[in-house]
Amino acid sequence: MGGKLNSTLKILRLCPIIILMKRLIITIAMLLVVALAIGQSAVKKGLSLGGIYIGDSKREVLTKYGQPDEKDCDRWVYDFNKCKFSVEFDDDGVSLLAVHGELDRASSFKTRLGVRLGDKEATLIKAYGKGTLEYDGAATRIRMYPNFNAHIDTANKIYLMEIYKK
Repeated sequence: MGGKLNSTLKILRLCPIIILMKRLIITIAMLLVVALAIGQSAVKKGLSLGGIYIGDSKREVLTKYGQPDEKDCDRWVYDFNKCKFSVEFDDDGVSLLAVHGELDRASSFKTRLGVRLGDKEATLIKAYGKGTLEYDGAATRIRMYPNFNAHIDTANKIYLMEIYKK
């Protein structure tokens, strides 16, 4: 009888430890779920321009910028005097973002590394590397990067940027 009592007492002493371990495991599992959700959101939200992200819905674009000045099927254009912002959509949401023109509202149209219209080509190369030079003509050069193009004029300044999904 003494052996059974000792076994029961040992189990009872372990109960608080088992309960704590269960709580710890549940807490860790919940933290992993949250971390995965944040990670997936960060992946989706990695490519952006002007506060709009590749994959955003038309509703999200309307909330940020309102009705476009021009609407052609799945291409919307916002005209900000000296600067135009284009948004193209596919079945998954925003598929291409482009900003073209001079510095006007351009400070809000920065890439994730802070490059914007009017920046010198050297600023672009410092942020992204040399990329691939697609066209080297008298008027413009296009530096190509994964999901990103920058068009440079004869004054070595960026006048057009495009961000797109693969």
